[in-house]
Amino acid sequence: MMINLPLAKYREAEIREYEGQPLINALPPINSPQDTARMLARFPKVDEAEKVLPAHIRRHAMMRILDQFLYPTKSHLQLEQMISGMIRRGYLSRNIAAPDYQRNLDDVGHTDFNVIARNAGNEALVSSIIGCSGTGKSTAVEAILKTYPQAIYHPEYQHAQLVWLKVECPHDGSVKNLCTNFFRAVDDALGTDYQALYVKSRSSAESMLGDIARVSALHSVGVLVIDEIQHLEKSRSGGATKMLNFFVTLTNVIKVPVLFVGTPKALELFQPTMRSARRAAQFGSLDWGRFARAVNDGSDGEWERFFKRLWKLQWFEHATPINQEIMDLFWDYTQGIAHIAVALFYLSQARCVFRAIVTTHSV
Repeated sequence: MMINLPLAKYREAEIREYEGQPLINALPPINSPQDTARMLARFPKVDEAEKVLPAHIRRHAMMRILDQFLYPTKSHLQLEQMISGMIRRGYLSRNIAAPDYQRNLDDVGHTDFNVIARNAGNEALVSSIIGCSGTGKSTAVEAILKTYPQAIYHPEYQHAQLVWLKVECPHDGSVKNLCTNFFRAVDDALGTDYQALYVKSRSSAESMLGDIARVSALHSVGVLVIDEIQHLEKSRSGGATKMLNFFVTLTNVIKVPVLFVGTPKALELFQPTMRSARRAAQFGSLDWGRFARAVNDGSDGEWERFFKRLWKLQWFEHATPINQEIMDLFWDYTQGIAHIAVALFYLSQARCVFRAIVTTHSV
């Protein structure tokens, strides 16, 4: 049985294409870049009283740096616009208020996706984000997805809408386990029991692909995010190619946008079909890189703006002022990779606090 989902509240359509589209008009309003930056920004609070806490307690407060800090960049704003567009454009041909909606849904139920997937064509609703580990691409995707309700119930149409679904590729590259992860993610979002229904000991990956397509159509998945896509390269017997072609088929047949997230190694997976789809994506594909340093014009680059904001999170009564030497040193050690920079900044403070703990204990 489904869990209680937030009920749809329809807003006025921003453009004429979205008029009379319940799945679109139940979504939050389209964000401006300024609104996006405000929503995504996460800056942990450093209370003045915490700066004088005993060192062993203060160290716990400092851990906020690791999971409560997010500095939005131009790439975040571009990604938000891409996801916003993919969700809405994907819904245009899946109008639950249309007279032929149920017939189209029945047609999906009788479609042989295994046959279609073998000849998957190019589809503009397939896109990707490729970047090195630690650059913050997965964190950015999750932060943007959470600005949307994951599921919405439409009482008038007795319809449970899944606005987004994020599935992670298993480390062993198993296509069957990826299918299992899909059903588990749907069950977690809706309170359904699709995993028990479709995942059996004798179930093959091929048999589950059609079930994934039908569940995606039944619940109007707005965007399907496949993270750590590079793990599929471990899949044997052509399973990776089969799965990638299937995802393209989802966009061709039932217009479910698919966003791949992975490291540069994932590029090796993209067969000619997928490479063409990546180039043809109307929303573009993002190369998610490290922070860029300032050019020699006196202005700050993304690295300088990011690091100056991070440097303010000091749990010391007398904070160390920032200077160019410090920024250069952190750049040398982190090469502008966000996760490494945040971790190193936390560990630097933790080491100072640890020394205080040891000194106090020695006394």
